[in-house]
Amino acid sequence: MADIPISAKVTGVVDLNSKIGALRAAVISITAGKQVQDLLISRIKKRFITKIGPDGKRWKDNSPTTQRLRRRAGKRANYPLVSSGELRKSIKVIRGRIASGATGLVTNSRFGFRIGSALPYANVQHRGGFSNWPGRARRIPARPFLGIGPQDVTAVEGLMRKLMGGYAK
Repeated sequence: MADIPISAKVTGVVDLNSKIGALRAAVISITAGKQVQDLLISRIKKRFITKIGPDGKRWKDNSPTTQRLRRRAGKRANYPLVSSGELRKSIKVIRGRIASGATGLVTNSRFGFRIGSALPYANVQHRGGFSNWPGRARRIPARPFLGIGPQDVTAVEGLMRKLMGGYAK
């Protein structure tokens, strides 16, 4: 059998590579959305343990009275916002609007979705204010847990680089 030389001229390689890159970016965008949401929600929930807000500032400790009451109840005395764990559990991606009349808390993630809590006391716990508990009116210091800080942005950038593999520049 004889060898037959074949030659071909390939055109549009740059255009093809560009389209493949755009397609890959679109697929990553779709699949990464859920991963970015999960990453940010995880980081927000971790603030309830570290007691550090998205701005990097440490939360105020519980008052001596609150610490005493929590000890009596058999709970960790100085872990603000984690008495029942309901606030931390309520953090999720918010689709649409919070129910009419509800006073929850939502933040724009800067990544195309919103994260928040529909619990009525989330806002006052986050921003500070006065409790409206009967017989226990008291000042509650701000303990910001929602929001996207510089470290969160860096974590998302790292996730995107990992997802894009060798295509990240």
